[in-house]
This record gives sequence, structure tokens and C-alpha cells, in this order.
Amino acid sequence: MNNILSDLIKALNNIDRKYYEMQNVVFNNGILEFDSDEDLKNYERRLMIEFAVQYSKLFGEDTNQLYNGTQTDFEIPKKYMYYGNPDEKIKDTYEKLSNKEYKSKSNSEMMFNYFTTIPDFLIHKSQNNFDDEFQKLIVEAKTNPNPSKIEIFKDIFHINIYAEKYNYQNCVILLINYPEKKWLTDLRSYLANRYYLASIEKQNRIFVVFKESYEAASTINSLVELKTICQQRCIKK
Repeated sequence: MNNILSDLIKALNNIDRKYYEMQNVVFNNGILEFDSDEDLKNYERRLMIEFAVQYSKLFGEDTNQLYNGTQTDFEIPKKYMYYGNPDEKIKDTYEKLSNKEYKSKSNSEMMFNYFTTIPDFLIHKSQNNFDDEFQKLIVEAKTNPNPSKIEIFKDIFHINIYAEKYNYQNCVILLINYPEKKWLTDLRSYLANRYYLASIEKQNRIFVVFKESYEAASTINSLVELKTICQQRCIKK
């Protein structure tokens, strides 16, 4: 684990128990229900704001000058400029995950206009800088214990784009309250659908952090390692 990922784990472990709390849930005919997806997003944002606060403390104590020339940012939009640097695999995956069809407009500015991602936390020099040395960390977080499979797929999709197209050194999917076993099932499905993946070289920059509850230990694995686990389990079956 490199120093930046170590700082990420430290920041995560410094978050107080109260930020892991969710609103009350009810059982309706045996089904666990939450008030609304929007309420869950508010709880996710609350935890990630505290994560940003805790990480900023470590950022400010940077005795090794690891973060020189960079800054922390929170929920800064990223637009993928398809028409300037076309990647048909990205376009195809986007259309499948969003259930939209734009193939007739592949040479227009449509994809630039509608394809915007909003990572939850990042450390970089600026929005307009793409030099590897300044793209330190980017995080997509999920705290919902019961997200849709499409939400999970979109996080995997986006993190692969950040690694391949934006040159981030450390691209992290952060999963709070979501079991690793369940996520691996989602990853197998993502792979089976042949959705977009970064090059193998850039996949080595992608990591998944699991913290299934406040009490649970934080674990971290590379995407390449998790893909191997999925493939081994498929072979055993």
C-alpha cells in the first residue's frame, strides 16, 4: 500500500461513529425500506464531507511533501469529451448503463454535453491539469447498503475512466455498509457484460476499499486482484 492509500485509510478510520449512522428504516411486507434515495445521498454526502475534513488534516501535515503542488477538492464535475478523443467502448457502455441511444450523434458534441461525472473527493493540481504527477487521488464513494446494480456499475465505469483518461495515480471505489462478497458478485456481472475497462496498466491504479460498518476493519484491494478472485470463483463453479 502506498503512502496516499495509507492516508486514505487513516482518514477513513478517524471518522466518528455518528457519521456512519443512517436514518431509520422499516420493514414493509418483509422488505427493508428507506425513506428515499435522496435521503441516503444526504447521509453519504455527510460522511464524505467528514472524510474530506479528516484527509485535509493529513494533507496539512505533509512532512514528506507528498502533496506538493496539489489541493484537495470535493464534488468537482468531470466531463468526458468524447468527440475530442473518441473511445467507442466508453460510449457503448455509457449508452447501455443509461439506457440511452446516441449513436447517430457520435460526431457531435452531444456526449460532452450530457456525460458529466462528479467524483466525491479528489487531490489534484487543478481541473485543467492532466500531468500524472499531480493527479494524486480520486474517490467514488457509496454508503448506501442497498444500491441498485446500475449504481454499482456506474462507479466501476467512472473509476476506470479516471484511471485511463485523466491519469490519476490512485483511483478508489470506497464502499461503506456494502459487503465485499456482494460487490464481487456485481463485479463479475460487470465483467460478463463486457463493460468498459481501462488498460491493464491503468487498472493497476484502481483500488477498492471496503468498510462494512463502523466496527469493521477497512480493507483495500486492487481491481486486478479482485478480478482474479472473480475469475477463480467462476472456474470453481
